[in-house]
Amino acid sequence: LEKFFGGINLSYKVIIISAIIIGVLVGGLNSIPALFDTTITDIATNFEFWILCGIFIIMNSNSNKDSSLKCFVFFLISQPLIYLVEVPFKSMGWEIFKYYPFWGLMTILCLPMGYIGYYMKKHFQSKIQKDALEMKLYAYLEMEEDYEELKEKVKYENGKFLNSDRK
Repeated sequence: LEKFFGGINLSYKVIIISAIIIGVLVGGLNSIPALFDTTITDIATNFEFWILCGIFIIMNSNSNKDSSLKCFVFFLISQPLIYLVEVPFKSMGWEIFKYYPFWGLMTILCLPMGYIGYYMKKHFQSKIQKDALEMKLYAYLEMEEDYEELKEKVKYENGKFLNSDRK
């Protein structure tokens, strides 16, 4: 899971291929009549899946500009492709694109969202590192305290415990 959120090198080639695969897959699933009005086809309109895609891209980007552009490219390809795949299979035909303006706006908003998201990532990572350092320090101090208490309770000299049940 750690690699998933920060350990993958996402090139533009990977972003484009992923956008095409996801766009075709989601559009294809939305075109299967047996799946209409199920959670499988809801993936196309629910924010959760698309936000997860954006977070994945942001977490694996190298800079704020990189994050912003990669999110934009991903959504610029995947969103219209979903509708394009659906055109021959839906009774609405090309009219299905009437739903695209909302996602077009979301695609444009990927530019500032990816930019801001990268700074949130940096803050989140530094906070985790700071918390981990504090926990290590706390653990060390607790061990030191326990060691000092133990030294007082148990006197050990010349291979023998002096004030203990141990022989």
